[in-house]
Amino acid sequence: IAYFQVITQNTMEHELVEIASLSDGQEQIARYTVVLEGLFSSIARRGSGSDENDIRSITGFVHHLCDERIPLATSLNILSKMCESFASVSVERKFQRKLLEATLQVLDARAVSFEKSVSALYELLAESHQKDEHWSLAAEALCHIPLLSAVATGADHYKLDTFLKISQLYLEDNRSAQAEVYMNRASAFITNCQDPELKLKYKVCYAKLQEAKGKFIEACARYYELSNLDTKIYGVSKEELIQALSYAVTCAALAPAGPVRSRSLRMLFKDERTKKLPTINILRALYFSRLLFPKQVKTLASFLKPSQVLPVSNHLSVLQTAVLEHNMLAVSSLYENIHFGQLGLILDISAERAESVAAKMINEKRMIASIDQIDSVLVFSASHSGALFSTDGDHIEQPRTVNVDDGASPAQDMNKAFVNSEHDGAVLNWNTQIASLCGSVESCATLISLAYP
Repeated sequence: IAYFQVITQNTMEHELVEIASLSDGQEQIARYTVVLEGLFSSIARRGSGSDENDIRSITGFVHHLCDERIPLATSLNILSKMCESFASVSVERKFQRKLLEATLQVLDARAVSFEKSVSALYELLAESHQKDEHWSLAAEALCHIPLLSAVATGADHYKLDTFLKISQLYLEDNRSAQAEVYMNRASAFITNCQDPELKLKYKVCYAKLQEAKGKFIEACARYYELSNLDTKIYGVSKEELIQALSYAVTCAALAPAGPVRSRSLRMLFKDERTKKLPTINILRALYFSRLLFPKQVKTLASFLKPSQVLPVSNHLSVLQTAVLEHNMLAVSSLYENIHFGQLGLILDISAERAESVAAKMINEKRMIASIDQIDSVLVFSASHSGALFSTDGDHIEQPRTVNVDDGASPAQDMNKAFVNSEHDGAVLNWNTQIASLCGSVESCATLISLAYP
């Protein structure tokens, strides 16, 4: 068999030399095509039994085509047919990748001359990696396409599409830094793009990138924008719009607790479509600043990506951090002030950790409060709490619950929460302090009348 393979290889070389000596270009192309078909037919017959000899045969043929004595038009024609043969040949993907990599290595010396064929081969290599879920390797294959060169293949449409593919592939492997590089390159071409499909692809990729970078507020806004796209213009189904809306809710849930997230939650809660989502109870709890309990957190976790429920920093996951900060704000609506020991019990963390989280949120202006380190007390501002002041000016640690009827409509719930938290608390606070002031004035008047009858 080895002897036969050597004879076959030598025969092909003699055949190629003979074809190269022909003066008729059409006849050259016809005979090169016969050789090419013979090579791929041999590979297809052996299938999984293909070996290194097949690689040597292919690379030998490509070496011949790269010879500058072969007319460029002929080489381009045959290489184009070779790309089609690579796409259709039935072999194991692992061996197909070996063939493609070996071919590209040979073509590298004249990559500029054969740019279109080189790009097509890299696309086939990326496709093969993608089928085996080798996301980063697929992205790296596409990165070799010289899209930014002076003689780059194709128009802006092709460049934009390729940059977006690279970004999406890197995102599949959670490599957001690399994905952002190619997303930025795609941004340079999106302005003049008139293709709805590519525009949609860009919007989806941008939303996923913001989510991967942990910019959940921005991701929420982008997903919500996607959920409101015109189905006729962009060719998306209503189910896909609802899916985008669901992603917006989960991103809002993971966003840092504070005023900005509250605006996002308000926008989502007022959208009637969210009432039909499986996450509506969680959204309602977030919107009304209710404490999230383990059962609700477990439900929310089922809608998240694995990377969002795995510990990343301080031994906490993105989800755990979001829930902790949300519950901190929920406590601020129930208490005027609270000892860190008691706060830690409510949040299921240590007192020291509770103080650290509170300090971070105050420093980032996501919670209006102050810390009394001497007494280890967290004091919430009047805008966050409704506890009363005593007449001697001391704070009373008193929980203020908002009685919201779960059976009431969202509008009624919000109205009750607003009246109890904003109106009743503020009026009682004001009345108590006025009473204290009047009492002090009366005491002064009594002392004056006694001293100067």
